[in-house]
Amino acid sequence: MKYKFMVVGAIFASVVAAQAVEYRSDSGVSQNGVGLTAGGNFAWIQQFTVSGSDNMITSVSTTFGTLTQPTTSGVTPGQAFKVYVWKGTPTGAGVDAPTLLAQVTSNALAASIGTDVFQTVSINALITGTSNFFIGASTDHTSQTFPGPLQQTGTGPYPILDKSWVAGSSTLGAFDPNNLTGGIGILKNSAVGLSGNWLIRAQASPVPEPMSMAAIAMGIGALALRRRNKKA
Repeated sequence: MKYKFMVVGAIFASVVAAQAVEYRSDSGVSQNGVGLTAGGNFAWIQQFTVSGSDNMITSVSTTFGTLTQPTTSGVTPGQAFKVYVWKGTPTGAGVDAPTLLAQVTSNALAASIGTDVFQTVSINALITGTSNFFIGASTDHTSQTFPGPLQQTGTGPYPILDKSWVAGSSTLGAFDPNNLTGGIGILKNSAVGLSGNWLIRAQASPVPEPMSMAAIAMGIGALALRRRNKKA
């Protein structure tokens, strides 16, 4: 009886351990906040490559504004924002054409505004057909406020990469994730003098192989059978 519990526990433990994957470029420390000069709906976007079989994005995490100027984000507690997952690259073609896979609307937490403390939003997006993907977040803001959290000083394992992008619309709520070239267009940070890494990350897990799922099912079946035998 106890042996069966240990087998099932080991199976599930191995699956859980395989889920601890995070895609990030940032150091966790911002030096600047970024927004649109006249305000609008601003989007900050970071590009990644799938590692191994970890192609199921399960959540996106970001912050708002910068700890260096905590009152300038233009984001208030409870304010709506969106997170996105696309496959491909922001300006790609063919299999790497930018394709929106998922978007989720959430509300900003006070603890993540001007603090460099990440807020995590659950999402479900499977990257297939390419190893390239990118994630983003967007929110409304007024002129002279700066919601996008940007690391501009490379440090240790987090050097500044040329994989950050800006997008959005001068109209509140009008950023279209299915048309990145609309609005203000889609531009690399380096092209507008804002080289850096956005404080935005994706959590991922591998899609279970059929054999793994069969092993889990067999373990559960064995446990259920042992319980039934006990009742008989």
